[in-house]
Parts: sequence; structure tokens; C-alpha cells
Amino acid sequence: MEKTRNILINILNELKETVDIISKVDHKKQTELQGHIINYYKNVNYLSEVFNEKINNMHDNMEFQVNATMERLMVENLQSFDSEIDTDSDNKEE
Repeated sequence: MEKTRNILINILNELKETVDIISKVDHKKQTELQGHIINYYKNVNYLSEVFNEKINNMHDNMEFQVNATMERLMVENLQSFDSEIDTDSDNKEE
């Protein structure tokens, strides 16, 4: 995710350099392009926030699933252990 963000930022930085070159030729075009680049930066930032939120949600869901599985396994192990104790007690009584 961070790699993708860095690649996008590098592309935008190169666009800025291109705009600087264009500005030496056509000032009107420079202003127009700068507006587009500012919007691109805002969109990249927004996408980064959305991706980070989704990653955090995935992490939280995975953590919840792992905890639920661990709890289920612990209950099963306790039930199995209790069952073995009951079987041992029955065998001793006979």
C-alpha cells in the first residue's frame, strides 16, 4: 500500500516538474495544469485514507476471527478434557 502511494506521489512530482517546464512557454496552460495536479494530489491522499481504513478493517476482522477460533478451540478442549475426566471417574468406580 505504501509502495503504491509512493509511486503515485512520484508520478505527481514528475507532473509538477512538467508543469514547471510548460510554464516557461505558456503561463495560462501552467495555471490550468496546476489545478489538475492539485486535484490529483487530493485524490491520492483520499485514496490513501480509504485504503488504510480498509486495511485496518480487514485487520480488525481477521483479529476477531482468530480470537473467535481460539475461544472455540479452548471450549472444545475443555469439553474434551471434562469428558476424559468423566470417563476416568466411571472407570475407577467400576
